[in-house]
Amino acid sequence: MQANSNKTKSSDWGIRQFADMFDVTARTLRFYEDKGLLSPDRDEAGARFYSAADRARFERIMRAKRMGFSLDDIKAVLDVTEGKVSDREELEIRKSSFQTVLQGLKRRREDIDIMARDLSEIVEIIDDHLTQAEEEPSVESLAAKYEAAFKKSFAHSDGGQGYSFDYQADDFAAPKHT
Repeated sequence: MQANSNKTKSSDWGIRQFADMFDVTARTLRFYEDKGLLSPDRDEAGARFYSAADRARFERIMRAKRMGFSLDDIKAVLDVTEGKVSDREELEIRKSSFQTVLQGLKRRREDIDIMARDLSEIVEIIDDHLTQAEEEPSVESLAAKYEAAFKKSFAHSDGGQGYSFDYQADDFAAPKHT
């Protein structure tokens, strides 16, 4: 927290305006400030004013929160990017941790891409089915189309493992090699 001896810029926002931009409460902003994640300027009366840099920082924080990161995780990253961590051993530890997180994010991106593709196919199947059927679509024919799309998608996303589509005892079991 620093006192701003200059008048606030027209691009600065008060705590309520800033909170409204992100659909959070002023209490949330104060909590993030207490955690060391935000440090807005203050005027002579102690009122907080958030700059464009604070906005960019909070957007990063909120994005990380939406991705499931804890505030401690976010702080660990910000401490490194702001040069607050200079110990070589600590940097190595954080680097290793960040690499692990990066691998997880890449896998999540792949999963999101697969899910988006699957949902797009389902929407397309529904559209085709609704435009082709004059009468009420049968549940069985729609289910068959979903299953065909699922099998097609699964065949492309299993990494060539050749998973079985035997819906008996072991659904999605890998084929047994003899």
